[in-house]
Amino acid sequence: MRISGVGSALPENRYPQEKLTQALKLYWGNKLTNPEQLERLHSRTGVDSRHLAFPLQRYTEFSSWGETNSA
Repeated sequence: MRISGVGSALPENRYPQEKLTQALKLYWGNKLTNPEQLERLHSRTGVDSRHLAFPLQRYTEFSSWGETNSA
C-alpha cells in the first residue's frame, strides 16, 4: 500500500473564539447560572478561532443534536 497524496481542508465558516462565546451566552441565556465561567473557560483555551460546518446563525435553527449531526 502507498499513500498517493495528502491534503487538508477546513470549512469556510471561521469565527473568533470571542464571538462564539458571546453567541453561546446569548443562546443559553438564563440557563447559564454563571456566564463568567464560560467566558473564563473560553478565554483560557488558547484558541483564537474555530471553523464550523455551518454559518453560526444556522445552529439556532436545529432542534436536536441528532438533527445537527445528520446535517
